[in-house]
Amino acid sequence: MQLIAKAGLLQGGTIGVNATTLDAEMAACDLIIEAIIENEDVKKQVYSRLEQQLGDNTILASNTSTIPITSL
Repeated sequence: MQLIAKAGLLQGGTIGVNATTLDAEMAACDLIIEAIIENEDVKKQVYSRLEQQLGDNTILASNTSTIPITSL
């Protein structure tokens, strides 16, 4: 199971952060921070699935520390 966090602007201008394991819940997110296993193939699979659902202006960030971000 992977855990993916989503953030959104709440009433009053505060930012809310929620965690989800469902790709479909991220379709309306402006920022997604990926924090899954440090495996290039797994990260690429997740990005491929998410890319089909995310808006053009969505920021997809990664916590990768050993994989060059340009290879993802």
